[in-house]
Amino acid sequence: MPLAEAKSLVRDVVIEQYEPVADCQELKRLAAECERFSPCVALEEGDEPESLLLDIFNLTHLLGSEVELAAKVERFFVAERYRVQMAVADTVGLAWARAHYGEKENCGSLPVESLRISQDTVDLLRQLGIETIGQLLPLPRASLTSRFGDQLLRRLDQMTGAAPEVLVPHRSPAALEVGSSLEHATSDRAVLMHVLTELTEQLARHLAARDQGAVLLVCALKYVGGESHLLWIGLVQPTAIARQLMELVGLHLETVMLTDEVAHVEIRAAVVGRLGERQGELFADRWPTDPH
Repeated sequence: MPLAEAKSLVRDVVIEQYEPVADCQELKRLAAECERFSPCVALEEGDEPESLLLDIFNLTHLLGSEVELAAKVERFFVAERYRVQMAVADTVGLAWARAHYGEKENCGSLPVESLRISQDTVDLLRQLGIETIGQLLPLPRASLTSRFGDQLLRRLDQMTGAAPEVLVPHRSPAALEVGSSLEHATSDRAVLMHVLTELTEQLARHLAARDQGAVLLVCALKYVGGESHLLWIGLVQPTAIARQLMELVGLHLETVMLTDEVAHVEIRAAVVGRLGERQGELFADRWPTDPH
């Protein structure tokens, strides 16, 4: 409403200047601070972002349960003198929806606004009597695309997990990555295992030199056709032992159904942890100790 009208309704109006640029800078500062909870902190899409997105995949065992982690995040924001609305979910879309519109028994009861779609699309859906995601799900997908464009189905699939959504970190951490382009593309698993073994040994040396161990490995098999198959390999505790890393990579590779010949292989330590000091043992035969 106009400021004069607000002043007529409330006796002691507190007026603050609207500064979207300053707001965005403050949100970026908070994003950097939240890297204590996640190595991947992103700002939501849009010219004036209002939400922070934290990827906590395979991290709760380091920071406690999801409930404990959420409580730590909330305490941080309270200390910063902010009120925060949070939600933890399997997808970015569902977490965003629950943070903005509350926890529901299922995503079907959430309003269509929770899909992060344009206001024009929301208005049109409501004109047609479609107010919740549950009413939207049974409708023919082809008809939805022809009438509302690609955004509606994309957001719907991202919320349900049918389509991936990649978070672009506000400030990408320095990742440890090794890769190799194969001279001849192959689908021979023995050849791939040989290449992966060499790459894992390289990565282990880099990790050990920095006194770091891998907590989350991302192995990318890039096909000749341009598509990639990603293997997400989580570890219970940081390690820089090549044999341990390769055992896990090999186990995950066994589950992959190769759809084409592989032309390039990469392994990246997406999340790392400190190994700590290593002390020699004076009486190793009498008192076996932890290697750290």
